[in-house]
Amino acid sequence: MAATDRGEQVAFLNHVLHMTVNSVVQYLEVSVPYVPPGCEKHLESLRAMRDQQVRDAQELTDLVQRLDGVPAVGAFPYWNVDLNYLDLRFMAGFAAKHEQRAIADIEGGMDKLRGEPKAHKLLRELLERRKRDVTALLKMAKKPDKPPPKPAPAAAAKPAAHGAPARPAAPTPGAPARPATPALGAAPAAAPTPGAPARPAPGAAPAAAPASGAPARPAPPKPPGPPPAT
Repeated sequence: MAATDRGEQVAFLNHVLHMTVNSVVQYLEVSVPYVPPGCEKHLESLRAMRDQQVRDAQELTDLVQRLDGVPAVGAFPYWNVDLNYLDLRFMAGFAAKHEQRAIADIEGGMDKLRGEPKAHKLLRELLERRKRDVTALLKMAKKPDKPPPKPAPAAAAKPAAHGAPARPAAPTPGAPARPATPALGAAPAAAPTPGAPARPAPGAAPAAAPASGAPARPAPPKPPGPPPAT
């Protein structure tokens, strides 16, 4: 194998190593993302992805050394972007985009591993894992549907205007009806004559008619007349 071919293989594997060591999934460990309620379950999956990438990085390092190369990685590619304390769902979407770029780079350089079946096999397995990770990350990035709106509270009764008469309470079933309120401007009812029979209460049953042959009910006493003149 030509020296240039070996150099290209080492350079390619170092690039994959760089995209693995400096992935957003790895950075999540130190970015302290905000975890919204209901997203705590994603943390375990993200840690599993991180641990797998650490193992992948170790295998890539071994491959580079077996090809007489020196493992080398660059700086974190997003060093100029503030990714701290952000929503976990945003970070999951950002991590998915990084993984998609890594997948495209790996697929574009697989031909450089001709004659290296072990390296080729490792990269194929790494590709499959990262494609599954992209699917999982995109699901994490999706915000849940909005909950159904809560019913509006019952409207409170409006207070009566200042000076307005209070609204009468509803009558109790079986209670006698209240006397009608005189119309505005009507003359007040006349006071009863002294000695006159009491007016039946509103809603009271009418007095029974005297039975046939019964003695007539005595008339009520008349009011006393004026004193005799002296």
